[in-house]
This record gives sequence, C-alpha cells and structure tokens, in this order.
Amino acid sequence: MNKATIAGFLAALLGLMALIYWLASGSHFPVIQWPYEAFQGLAFTFGWVFGLSVSMSYLFAILVVITVLASCFWAGHKFARLL
Repeated sequence: MNKATIAGFLAALLGLMALIYWLASGSHFPVIQWPYEAFQGLAFTFGWVFGLSVSMSYLFAILVVITVLASCFWAGHKFARLL
C-alpha cells in the first residue's frame, strides 16, 4: 500500500469518527455505543423528517455513511498525492 492509500484510509476513518461524534455526542450512552446510536439516530431522522419507511430510512442512512467514507477517502488520497 502506498502512502496516498493509507492517508485516504486515515481520512475516511477520521471522517467517520467525526460523523459519529456529531450525531451521538449529546447522548447519555457510553462512547462504545456511539456508532450504533449515531446510525439509529440517522435512520430515525430520515424516517421522521421525510416520512420514509423503515427499510428506506436504513438504506439512506447506509448511503450517507458510505458517502462520508468515500468523500473523506478521496480528499485524503488527493491531499497525500499533492505532497
């Protein structure tokens, strides 16, 4: 693995951690349960705000997580290639 790919993975991990912190930092759950709480909160938000069904809410929540991972990987990969 080259340094650009490693930087992309680190950026994707940091982006996912930032998303989890943003969504679950105010909850009373322990930090170890924050990823589950953040994903459930994201699915609930799609279901409640947009009136989606349960399966569509989970699908959109998965798409948001994948989009955050992909965009952060791309940004970290591009940044490492510029250096």
